[in-house]
Amino acid sequence: MLTRIGLPIFALVLIAISLKYLAQARERLPELPPPVQPARSPFPNTVAGAGMVEPQTENISVGSSVPGVVVEVMVEVGQKVKAGDPIFRLDDRELTAELEVQKAALADATAQLARLEAMPRQEELPPAEAAAREAKADWENWEQQWARGEELITRNAISQEEFTTRKQTAIQARERYNRAAADENLLKAGFEKADLQGLSCLVASHIRANASADLAHVVLPGSSYAEKRGSMINVTGRLQRLGKAINSPGNARDTWEIVRDLISACGGSNGIYTIEDAFKRMAAEISLFEGLTLSRIGDLGVQVMETGATIPLLEREQERRAKGIIVG
Repeated sequence: MLTRIGLPIFALVLIAISLKYLAQARERLPELPPPVQPARSPFPNTVAGAGMVEPQTENISVGSSVPGVVVEVMVEVGQKVKAGDPIFRLDDRELTAELEVQKAALADATAQLARLEAMPRQEELPPAEAAAREAKADWENWEQQWARGEELITRNAISQEEFTTRKQTAIQARERYNRAAADENLLKAGFEKADLQGLSCLVASHIRANASADLAHVVLPGSSYAEKRGSMINVTGRLQRLGKAINSPGNARDTWEIVRDLISACGGSNGIYTIEDAFKRMAAEISLFEGLTLSRIGDLGVQVMETGATIPLLEREQERRAKGIIVG
């Protein structure tokens, strides 16, 4: 009997407690004031309406050409401004630091320019010039030995081995002279090895390994005279065509092709696509070549200037042809 009456009463008590708990949980929280008071109309009477505000002339964008943080606003709401008036100021600490870096770089470049303009030192020129003259004299001596060897070997007066030795020694002497002349020109230009080592990027084009190529970050291999077409003026002032005798090794290319492709890679063009175009451009700018093309030079060449110099090897060859020693 107690169970039949007690259980319903206990259940009703639990339901009452739950209803009371739910009623307390649904109580509204107190309203908190906003962190910033909304804008209020200063007018006592207003009329609400929907519309669009448009400028009298055109939309004017207010901004900065560079990104940054606004650290100061120089105008007030409703203030009239005109073109050129400052409106706000950006944080310029990063730009100020970059300006100081560029000023330091400018000072360093100015000092380096002054040092280069003061070079070369006069006491360094005579040894370089003497070395070049010495190398040239040695080259001319071996060139004569080579030429004399050509005549002696036809008479079987010297062996083929001795003739080859004279020829190779003459070629080596020529290269030594070219090296000495290049060192002299480098000194006169005001450059030292330390100057090249200090460069952030050095691009060089050479036909063979040398000191400047070793210092270069990028080397563009060029073709030698026997590996390309073109023209040259010999020591007597005669313009001659050059024919390609052998193919260039590896990635070596003609110098004008390297320059053309570099210009093209930078988004430009010089209008030169073939070796004929290159000679045509020279003929348009150099009076000695006026009216000439590669085909008009011919196999025998064209005399474009007088130098007063002669080529002993060619003169001896003409004499030998006249005597019948050389046929053809």
